[in-house]
Amino acid sequence: MTAPAPTSPSPTAPRIAAEPLGHIEPLDGIRAVAVVGVLLYHSAYDWMAGGFLGVSVFFTLSGFLITSLLLREWAAHDRIDLRAFWARRFRRLLPASLATLALVVAMGAVGVWDTEQLRSLRGDVPWSVAELVNWHFIASGTSYGNEYAGSSPVEHYWSLAIEEQFYLALPLLLTALLVLGRRLPPRIRLGRAAVALGVLAVASSVVNGWLSQTSVDRAYFGTDSRAAELLVGALLACATLRRLRLPAGAARTAVRAAAVVGLAALGVLFVVGDLTSRWLYPWGLLVTAACTAAVVLGSAQGGPAAALLGTRPLVALGRISYGVYLIHWPVYLWLTPTRTGLDGVALLGLRGAVTLAAAALSYRLLEQPIRTGRLLGTRAAALALPLAVVAIVSGNLAATSGLEPPPDFLQARAPDDDVVVREASTTTTTTTTAAAPPSTAPPSTAAPSPTTAAPPPTAPPTTAPPTTVPPPRHPTRVLLLGDSVAASLEPYLGDALTARGITFAAATSPGCGVVTGDPADPQGRPIEFTRACHGAIPRIQSDAVRKARPDLVVLLSSWEAGDRIVDGRWYRFGTAEADRVLDRLYGETFGRVAGGGTRVALVLLPPNVDGESRTADPETNVRLARLASYLTGLAGRSPVRPKLLDLRPIVCPTSPCPTVVDGIRLRPGDGAHYDAAPGGRYVAERLADRIAALDLAR
Repeated sequence: MTAPAPTSPSPTAPRIAAEPLGHIEPLDGIRAVAVVGVLLYHSAYDWMAGGFLGVSVFFTLSGFLITSLLLREWAAHDRIDLRAFWARRFRRLLPASLATLALVVAMGAVGVWDTEQLRSLRGDVPWSVAELVNWHFIASGTSYGNEYAGSSPVEHYWSLAIEEQFYLALPLLLTALLVLGRRLPPRIRLGRAAVALGVLAVASSVVNGWLSQTSVDRAYFGTDSRAAELLVGALLACATLRRLRLPAGAARTAVRAAAVVGLAALGVLFVVGDLTSRWLYPWGLLVTAACTAAVVLGSAQGGPAAALLGTRPLVALGRISYGVYLIHWPVYLWLTPTRTGLDGVALLGLRGAVTLAAAALSYRLLEQPIRTGRLLGTRAAALALPLAVVAIVSGNLAATSGLEPPPDFLQARAPDDDVVVREASTTTTTTTTAAAPPSTAPPSTAAPSPTTAAPPPTAPPTTAPPTTVPPPRHPTRVLLLGDSVAASLEPYLGDALTARGITFAAATSPGCGVVTGDPADPQGRPIEFTRACHGAIPRIQSDAVRKARPDLVVLLSSWEAGDRIVDGRWYRFGTAEADRVLDRLYGETFGRVAGGGTRVALVLLPPNVDGESRTADPETNVRLARLASYLTGLAGRSPVRPKLLDLRPIVCPTSPCPTVVDGIRLRPGDGAHYDAAPGGRYVAERLADRIAALDLAR
C-alpha cells in the first residue's frame, strides 16, 4: 500500500523543503469552539441556532491537518505510506467511535431508548460501523423537515462518516497527483494537486447549491456536497507547506487581524445561521470554511486570536473534543427534561458534566493508550477491530429484535389506499339519536298540541306553514380526514364512535394536511416530507367521501399552522394574506367533502407538551394557537357553517397544558401524537361524545 519510491532522486526534481507542522495549541482551541457550538445548538438555545456550523469548522480543520501530514510525508520521502496513514487514522478514531456505538447499543438493551429510537438503531448502527451512515440517512429519507421523526442516538455519526470517507479518498488522490509522474518537478506536482483540489472544491460547492434547491437534506448529508469545507482546509495546507509561520512584518500582522475577524465572524454565524437558510447552501458553508481557514492560519502566527484559543480551558476541551462530540448526543437524548426534572441552565450543566467526564475517561483510558500502542499492539488491534464490529452489530440485532413495526400513524400510505368503513356496532346501545331525512310532506293541518298557543279566534285564516324548529340530526356516518395526529387517534376514535352506533371511516396520512399547497420551511422552500400531498389530497378526499358516504366529515390536521407555497408563491402563516389564501383552500376542501347533507367539523388542536423523545417547541405552540383562532373565525364566516370540535379542554384542562390528565399520560412519546392506548382512548371517548352530540340540522 506504499507508493514505490525511485531508486535515486531525480537531479531535475529537488524535493520541497517543508516547514515542520508541530503541535499548535490554539488549534485545540478551535476544536473547543466548534464543539461548544454543537453542544449549545443541541441544547435548543434560540440564540445559538447556527451552532451546527461547528461541524463545518471541524471539517475545515481536519482537511488542513490531514493534508498537511500527507504533504509533509511526501515532501520528505517522495512517497505516501498509505497503510501507515490509514492505520494511524483508525487507531485514533475507531476505538472511541466503536466504544460509543457499543454504549448506545447497551443503553438500548437496558431500555433507555424508546421504541422509535430502537427502530432507527436497527439500521443506523451497521451503517455507522461501516462509516456510510450519511448515505443511509439520505437513502432512508432522514429529514430535518420531518417534525415527527424521533432523533436517532447515532444521528451525529453522519459527520464522522464524511470525514472517514475523506480520509480514505484524499491519500489516494494525492498519491496519484504527487507521487506518480516523478519526472515532473515537485513544485509542478504540488501545483497540480492544488489545482485539482480547488476544482473539486468548486464542484462540490456547485453540487451543494444545486441540491439544496430541491433537497436540503441531500445537500446537508452528502459527502460530495460537503467536501468543499474539507477541501478548503486541504488548499490551505498546500499553500502553507513550505512556510506556515510567517516572519514579523505586514503580512504576519494582516494574518493575525484576519484571524480575529474570522473568529468574530464564526461567532456571528453560530448565532444567525439556520439549517434552512437559503444563504447557507453553499455560501454560508463556504464563508464558515474561509473563516476557519483564517483562524487556523492566524493561530500559527501568535496574536490575539491565538492567545485566546490557546488558553488552558479551551486547549483542554479541544484535546477531548472528539470524545465530547461522540458521547454528547446519546447523553442529551438520555438526560431529557422528563427524566431529570430539569431544564435550562441546570439541564445543560448536568448534560455537560456527564459528557465531559465520559469524554475525559475515554481520552485517558481508551483513545490515547490505543493510539500510542500502550493498550493494543498492531496485531492485537487488527484482531480486536473485527471482533468489536461483530459484537456491536450482533448486540444491536439482539437489542432491537422483536420490535413491532412503526405505528400506523407514522407509516407512509399510498394516496390511493382504500378507505376502510367500520359499520356501527349493533351490540352496543347508543345514546345518540339517528337523524331522520328531511320531511317532504306538506305542513300538517292537525290541531296544535296543548303546549302550543292557539291563534286568536278572530285571526284571519292563513295558508303559511307554522314556524317549526327542525328536529335534531345527529351524525350517523363519520369520516375522519387528516395528518398523523389524526391517524394516531384513528383506531381509538373508531372504537368509540362505533360503540355509540355511528359508522366510522378514515383517510389519514403522515405529512398530509387537509388543504392543498406545499408546506414550506422558514425560508420558503417546500418541506420534502410533504411534497407528494399537494397532488394527492383532492383525490384522497373525493375518494374517501365517495366510499364512506358520510353525513359528517371531521378535519384534523396541524400542517395548516405552517407557512405554505400556493401557486408558486410563499405565504407566511399568520399574515392577513395567508389567511385569505387559507380561506380559499379550505373552501376548496369544503367543496370536495361537503354538500348533499354532509356537514364538516374542524378540530381545534391543543399545544404540544414535552414527551420522551421530543421537547415541545414554543414557536409551534404559538402557531397551533393561531390556527385554532383562525379556524374559529373561519367557522363564523364560511357559508358551509362548519362545526367546531375543541380538543383543548379535553387534553389541556389546566394551563400550562399538563402531560398527565386524570392520571393518564395522553401523549407520552413526542408530546404531539396519541401514541399509547390509555391516552388515545381517553381523548377519543370524550371527542366521540362531542361528535355524537352535534346537531347537523343547525
